Parts: sequence; structure tokens; C-alpha cells
Amino acid sequence: MLPLRRLSLTVVAQALLACGCGRDEPELPAATASSLSSEVTDPRAFGCPRDILVARRAETNTTISSFDPDSFTLTPITSTPRYELDAVGLNPLDGFLYGVSNLDPRSGAHAPRVVRVDREGRSELLADVPQLSASDWVAGTFLDDGTYVLGSRGSTHTAWRWAKLQIGLGTAIELVDTGELELRGSGPYAWAAHPHDGKLYGFSPHDGKLVVFDPASHETAAFERPLTQIGLQPCGVAFRASGELLLNCRSSNPALDNLYAVDPLTGRERLLHEGIQLGDSDLASCVFR
Repeated sequence: MLPLRRLSLTVVAQALLACGCGRDEPELPAATASSLSSEVTDPRAFGCPRDILVARRAETNTTISSFDPDSFTLTPITSTPRYELDAVGLNPLDGFLYGVSNLDPRSGAHAPRVVRVDREGRSELLADVPQLSASDWVAGTFLDDGTYVLGSRGSTHTAWRWAKLQIGLGTAIELVDTGELELRGSGPYAWAAHPHDGKLYGFSPHDGKLVVFDPASHETAAFERPLTQIGLQPCGVAFRASGELLLNCRSSNPALDNLYAVDPLTGRERLLHEGIQLGDSDLASCVFR
């Protein structure tokens, strides 16, 4: 594992340019790498929407909505009873949402499990991955090959970690690799894969900077310049297919959020809309068209 390098904006830009319970609900289909296609045909899947999918957590469920980042309209789709999901991502291979339920919905004990969700709100626990049990997984996204990449929340005594998972047939899921995020301070509470270079971008509420994790080399870097308009607030993260990065961040009013667009080449942010009521949400998008 290489140590953290705080890269200048020039170095980052050059690098980017160079890259060119038992189951008591119906089983949902899963995809393998050989099933990659440009169109998802299963009617229960979310498919490849042009809008952003928003997964908003409540005490005992997660509400899924569609958010149009141009008109700033939010349209409810469904809700998943039983599971409060973190680290939500959209699988480009099968068009279903996946997230992590960090707490057992019956006992409340810490027991991270991956959950698959369809557009009707039906959810299914995937097989247990024992290596996930020691961490609280908060960030999640998918790569173009269907790899599910998670990031865990660290503390004073525990490191922020990453894990790469491969979704298999039925409820099968396999841990591909895991390790520590080499960070000074807080890591990102959410991240998203860049549609062009496959690196993961998130926002650190510790120092207000963009953090970049390369899932291939496992290197972590942070932009030099803080995003001064945002401040030290947790942010939901999603890319658009164009490569524009969207951040949904809390504002001084705890009931409202602000939406920002960030250029990942320069690290410059601009305010798109004030007062969006997305709450404590994960964002997921289809960018590998």
C-alpha cells in the first residue's frame, strides 16, 4: 500500500487526461460479467436511467426516488421496508440497486450484509461476507465491470477501509480484495466512479477536499484546494455521463441541502441549486452507457 500523496491540481489533471436472514422474499436475478449489455431488459430492474437515483434512509426503511439534476425535481419510485441502506450503488450489468444494511433489522446488532433492491421495493439479502463484519460501510459504487466497491467509516482507533466485491448468481457474492484507505483524517462518506477513468471520487467533511481512490492501484490522493463554497459537510456523490461530478451537501439549515457541480479536472465547484430536500441520502447514477 502506497502512502497518501496530496497531489496538486495540475498533477491530478494530468493523470486524468492520461487515462483517456434467510430469504423470505422473492429471489431477484443477478448478473455475471458475461451478461454485460447496453440495455437491461428485466422489468423489475431500474435499468439505466438518465436521472439520478436517490436512496434516502429512515429508521426502518430506505426510500428510492428519481432526481432530475436539470429541473431539480424529485419523483418517488419505491420504498424498501426492513432495511436502512448505506453505500448504495447501481449495478451497470443487471440494473438493480445494491446497498449495505449495517444493522440487523430484527436485533439491531452490527451485522453488515449486502442487499439487492428492485424498482418495486422488493429486497433480498445476499450471502454473508464475514470480512465485512468489522466495519461500518458507508460509501458504495459500481465499476463498469460490475465490481461493487465499498468504503467504511473509520474512527480514532480504526482505519477507513475499502472492499471490492463481485456479484454472482442468485445470492452469491465474493470478496475480491480489501485494504486500508491511506488517509489523514476523515475519508469520504460517499463516492462515485468516474465514467472515463474509473477512479472513485468523494468528498471529505474533515478538510473539505475531494478525495480520489484508484481501485486498480489502491492509491488514495486528495486535491490541494478545499471546496470553500461547501464547507465541512457530508455530501452525497454522483457522476453524470458527461463526467460532471454532482455533490448534494448539507447546508447551515439542517432541513435543506445544496446541489453543486464540480469539475474533476480542476476541482472547482459551482452552486446549482439551493434548498433541495434530499436529506441523508446516497446518490446513484448510470454513467457507463
